[in-house]
Amino acid sequence: VPSSVAPYEWEDLAAEVTAMETTLDEIHALLAVPDRDTGWDYQQRTPMPKCFVEKRHLAQWLAAANTHALHERRPARAVAHLTAFCDLVAWHDEDFSIVGQMIRVAMGGMALHSTWSTMQAPGVTEAQLASLQAHWERLILQPRFARALEFERAGIGQIITQVRSGKESFATASG
Repeated sequence: VPSSVAPYEWEDLAAEVTAMETTLDEIHALLAVPDRDTGWDYQQRTPMPKCFVEKRHLAQWLAAANTHALHERRPARAVAHLTAFCDLVAWHDEDFSIVGQMIRVAMGGMALHSTWSTMQAPGVTEAQLASLQAHWERLILQPRFARALEFERAGIGQIITQVRSGKESFATASG
């Protein structure tokens, strides 16, 4: 480890998560009612909303908050963070873009890791585990990803038609 990199201790994580508690609570409430559509105009194939980095950061915060709560032996808080994490994976499940679905799958992998840690933690009740299971069972990933592939494949045909007709260059048509 380079000498310029200070070790990151549990106290450092605790300070960061504590500073974010109010924001995390607001995020929990926001994610409890999933926004299924990104608002992208699929007919016009306009540039898609770029919220992928923000989603990744939010996923990392929820994973860190879950880990911190487990370390502090606060299973109810850990489950609350993990429930919000599952809700984040459910967000924009109606997104037809491959990239959007890839982000959902990647966040699902992160949430799965946090779920495994939570399942092993002392003090997590059967009711909390059942609630987490119900959240996981509501997530739909594979069919949404397949539909995104179909949509992208159809879009490629449209791009080829536009380029062949001379209406647009490939660079312009592919966005």
